Amino acid sequence: MSEDSKESTALEDIVTEYIEVRDKVKDITREYETKIEGLKTRKDELKAKLLEVCRSIGADSIKTQIGTISRGVKETFRANDWNSMYNFVEENQAFHLLEKRLHQSNMKEFYADTKKLPKGMDVFREYTVRVTAKRKGN
Repeated sequence: MSEDSKESTALEDIVTEYIEVRDKVKDITREYETKIEGLKTRKDELKAKLLEVCRSIGADSIKTQIGTISRGVKETFRANDWNSMYNFVEENQAFHLLEKRLHQSNMKEFYADTKKLPKGMDVFREYTVRVTAKRKGN
């Protein structure tokens, strides 16, 4: 057996195992997501019942032999007019109100169009591998 043939066989073995592992990860992930979805739905139903009990008796805390139920208010702030929000942030120098994260696809497109990066920004690049399984019948 030639050296090239040995390397080709070894590479095919690696690709075969890679595809098997990748597919197994997909299967387990799908199974997990299905199970967890049902549990999250049931948890939300139980939470709604507990909130209703708290509301009906006017309690923010109920102690049971099993555990304590605590009801609280969760606030979530959302911008419904981003132009106004950006103006507010700039006018008030309130940049701390924004999260420090870039939209990767938009930044990639901007860089491709302009070949410019703002001061204080760099690009991290790394090689990745994608394996496409040969389609059956081909």
